Amino acid sequence: MTITKEWKRKPISYHLSTIGIKDVFCTEPVVQTVPDILGSKGTNEEETLEFTGAIKVNPEDFVVREIGGKARLDNIKDDSQVSRSRSIANLTDANTLPPENDSGEHEKANIRNAADHDKPFVNYLDSQTKPVQSLPLISASSAEEVVQLILTRACICRADDGIHFMEKLKNLSEEAASDLEHVDKSSSNKNEEHFIIIPPIIDEVIISLDGTDTSSSASSHGVRNRGNFHRTLKLAYPLLKSSTLSAEESLLEAKLARTAKGRCENNDDDDNNSDGDTLRYLKVEKDSAFQCLVPHLLFPERDLPSLYRFRNNGCTVFTNGKNRNNSGRKVHGKKRKHESESIIDKEANNTASNNKGTEKDKDKDKGSTFEKEQILLYLKPTVERKDRKEIHYLISKCYRDFETGTKSDVHYHKEGEEDNHGAVGTTTAITVQWSRRAQDAALKRKNKMNKKAQNAHTNTNTNNNTLCVVKKRRQEHLSLINHLVAGLKCRQSDIGLAGIKDTQAVTYQYCTLRNISPSRARNANAYLKQRNIELGNFQRVSFSLNQGDSQGNNFEIIVRDMKRVETKTDENGVAYERFIPCQRSHVAAMADRVRESGFVNFFGEQRIGEAGPESEVGTRSSDIGRLMLHGDFAGAIDLLMKGRNKRRGGDFIENEESRKMRDLYTTSNGNVELTLSAFPRGNGLARERTVLQGLKRYGKDKPLDALKCLNFNVRMFWINAYQSLIWNKMASERMLRLGAAPAIGDLFMDSNNEIEVVTEANLDNVELLQIVLPLPGYRTRYPENIIGDLYVKAMEQDGVKFVQDTVSEATAKGSYRPLIVSCDDLTWEEVVSDQGSTTQMQPDDDDDDNVDNNDAVNDIKFHFSLRSGSYATMCLREIMSSTLAR
Repeated sequence: MTITKEWKRKPISYHLSTIGIKDVFCTEPVVQTVPDILGSKGTNEEETLEFTGAIKVNPEDFVVREIGGKARLDNIKDDSQVSRSRSIANLTDANTLPPENDSGEHEKANIRNAADHDKPFVNYLDSQTKPVQSLPLISASSAEEVVQLILTRACICRADDGIHFMEKLKNLSEEAASDLEHVDKSSSNKNEEHFIIIPPIIDEVIISLDGTDTSSSASSHGVRNRGNFHRTLKLAYPLLKSSTLSAEESLLEAKLARTAKGRCENNDDDDNNSDGDTLRYLKVEKDSAFQCLVPHLLFPERDLPSLYRFRNNGCTVFTNGKNRNNSGRKVHGKKRKHESESIIDKEANNTASNNKGTEKDKDKDKGSTFEKEQILLYLKPTVERKDRKEIHYLISKCYRDFETGTKSDVHYHKEGEEDNHGAVGTTTAITVQWSRRAQDAALKRKNKMNKKAQNAHTNTNTNNNTLCVVKKRRQEHLSLINHLVAGLKCRQSDIGLAGIKDTQAVTYQYCTLRNISPSRARNANAYLKQRNIELGNFQRVSFSLNQGDSQGNNFEIIVRDMKRVETKTDENGVAYERFIPCQRSHVAAMADRVRESGFVNFFGEQRIGEAGPESEVGTRSSDIGRLMLHGDFAGAIDLLMKGRNKRRGGDFIENEESRKMRDLYTTSNGNVELTLSAFPRGNGLARERTVLQGLKRYGKDKPLDALKCLNFNVRMFWINAYQSLIWNKMASERMLRLGAAPAIGDLFMDSNNEIEVVTEANLDNVELLQIVLPLPGYRTRYPENIIGDLYVKAMEQDGVKFVQDTVSEATAKGSYRPLIVSCDDLTWEEVVSDQGSTTQMQPDDDDDDNVDNNDAVNDIKFHFSLRSGSYATMCLREIMSSTLAR
């Protein structure tokens, strides 16, 4: 493109305000005034601070290197001042393997020699090497006794209060059993709270069943006893379930306990322990997982407790292999080839000897259920065959590790006939047993525990995982994972990545491979290199990476075809622009501005969706997320299938085959099988294919179940996109209305990572880099000024409300994000080579005399590092003072 003095109409429709980003910057322009391109009238030509250029002309123009180590929000002010060179991911050696007897100590030493912020994955190493405290162990003979001992000896309350809690548990369990017998009258008292709050549990003494303690951690916060309580409660009281309250909920319960009469003796310590961490309260309530089966069962008061016990007792591992299922699929009315008839017959024949067909599951000596291969759920004789499919579906939905079948002509005793010789009726029963997948997983867990015990006994190396650097070029995140699975012949769960990297780029990031040797990883390169992926820098470690475990990213970005922008508006308010050469001095001034003050931490188009008119950009991720928050999962799937139609300028983003598939879905009114048959070959459109396969399996009337076929992080990405759009809008309003300085009512993060409100008393002590804005959710608080009101108004306009008591695909907890982030390691250099450049730096004869063509620059490479979650494109936006998505 040749630089000329020709005026062209400014592409206002691609203003970044379409994704919530208005004309706001961390620092105001200091040389010339940027005109209002959205409609102010005037005929004077204005030379703006804006300059433009092209990024990602080649993937090598956009290089991303992950910074290892978990990000810490308590270092907002100076997180970029620390040298990160020792923890930046880089692939330098794809051939050398660590020694076979390497215990990982060399790698740990290198990590611990770095600065605290630069210790890659130091939290994992500390957790892996922390010695387990030796605490007194008390053995109980039954699960009920374990619960009672924990409440009376390990709970932060008096012993008599522990006995009182035990009585409340028994009463709640009896109430749950009564609900099964009188389902229409259950929970008739609406004002009664059908749950129990248990005070925090500590680990001064360890209490376990039969002297066994499977927990590997020791903590004053009661981690081991708390785990034992959760495990044994469901064995002692199968109709109850327990959970651990969050830190915020526990603080609230502690405050309520302090103000209540007859509070516990140690409540003064409830809020915080010596380490400043909140002791967690527990919640016990009725388990209603299988409550939906009650209308279909002949004896719900008998069969459902058996089903709960069967689930709570866990999957049995049969060492001889004879009793394992040979099929993982549901069987309706057919016998498996290797089905154990004796178990089924025993179930049917023993019903007469027990209360209305109830088989006694408990071992009275142990207090826990004995192992059974399968159980029977007796259906009402009125349940028709066509309705049984729905019952099978309900069971699989309640617990996916169950495999169900059907048994016909099962005998049962009629009402009032207790003896074996009385009249009996026949009905159909649902057989429930553990799936092959569940048994395989149980066997794997058992082998892992045995191996861990053996390693502890022999003191052998336990670093079975491989840490490496993965390099990819022009690969999308899900495609990367799919290629790694194919190349390494492993599962997705074996691959640990800390974050998602750009697609149109060359990226380097840390990766952990669970139970995969370095040699096996190196051998996979032969397959992966053909797909622009490579593994290297292999090390043996004992931890695995999870999403969010990176500290940030280091960027090397080349901006090509750089041009300054001049604008003007005619008498009708129409904005025009033209381009002139960009000077080195201007680039230097703009880079210094960002280096000194930082930039507004907006979310980029990668998260929300492309800026521009919907008719051209198509579906945005935030649009799908908004419908999910409405609970309109069918509409969300329709938007997903609609897809992104075009790029800016009218160029299609997808090939013709993909567009035909999307059109077919629309014109066929969402015909799933027809659309699947028209899918293009290859690994592309993985999300769309997975969701359609889910619709085919569960039916179009169950869109949520189809969405659940996707990975949880993928499902949450769309909701996060909507949260990000709201955040962008509020950040724009915050900067426009209150300026680039702390204001009363703002939220800020203090030195203890706590969210506080800016007041007149602390205003002078709060810095701009500490100010945060919430991503909306049911656990976040909002600014106590006009911005908080705007949050409420924006979500009301979208019809969105975040509530806790709903499916996770229709809500979010929320979090906090810094308004401004620093970039004080920003540097730049001119790229002499003209590779990829299309601009001819030859101005017209009528160019202004003020333009110094000798100072003109064409291509620039920027170097900088950003904290995790911040976008390089938004840093470039601030540098280039850009208001449009060009």
